[in-house]
Amino acid sequence: MTSSRITVALIWSAIVLGVVAFILSPLFDWSRERAERAYDVTFSDLATGFLLALAAAVFTLAGQRLMLSFQTQAKVREELRDFIRAMHPETVAWVADLDLFVRQMRARTLVGPKPDELESTKAEISETWEGDLLRRTRLVRFGHPDPDVRRAAEVLEDEMWPFIVNAGKLDRDEAAIFASPPKKGERAAVLRAVDAALTEVRRTVYAAPRRDVPAGDVYDGTNLPSRLARRMAQEQNEERPVQD
Repeated sequence: MTSSRITVALIWSAIVLGVVAFILSPLFDWSRERAERAYDVTFSDLATGFLLALAAAVFTLAGQRLMLSFQTQAKVREELRDFIRAMHPETVAWVADLDLFVRQMRARTLVGPKPDELESTKAEISETWEGDLLRRTRLVRFGHPDPDVRRAAEVLEDEMWPFIVNAGKLDRDEAAIFASPPKKGERAAVLRAVDAALTEVRRTVYAAPRRDVPAGDVYDGTNLPSRLARRMAQEQNEERPVQD
């Protein structure tokens, strides 16, 4: 029996008892003296015993409802932890492969690829990131039970876009969204952002099997606005005339 059904049963029990007491109330005065003579007790003693029995029944039902609620919550938490633990080896493997890929592309992101390495770098990005890691990142981002892990994966994917652009292009003139070749400071900032995002991914993935998913966590499926959308919104705000 679910907690909601127990609540309904408790309410109906109270209603029925109230109706019965109201119907039988005219008989109480008639039977009072007979009951006192037959059982050698006062009517107040009988009423007290009845109220105590009723209170015991009510408290028993309330205790059962509370216990069932706690058991249900504990079961849900344990099922989520089991789900996270079952996913943990695969999630850790994803983090390790991401870390190795970032390490492999780090120098090319920071200083740009050599001209003779450009095509091989693009092929490697297409095979490793587009063909494997991006899909696995989306699986974690959209399907992991822990909201912190989902959020960390979302931020990482967002930060990986400029990282990939810098690693696979000699300069930014090849990308229409950029107006000038990347400066070393800009490349370093991109690398720091990816390192920070990857650190958060490692932290949340490590902690996920040992913590409870927050109660009431609901994934609404909304995404972080893309960098292109944020850039366009920023440009629109900059172009908007200032009103006096």
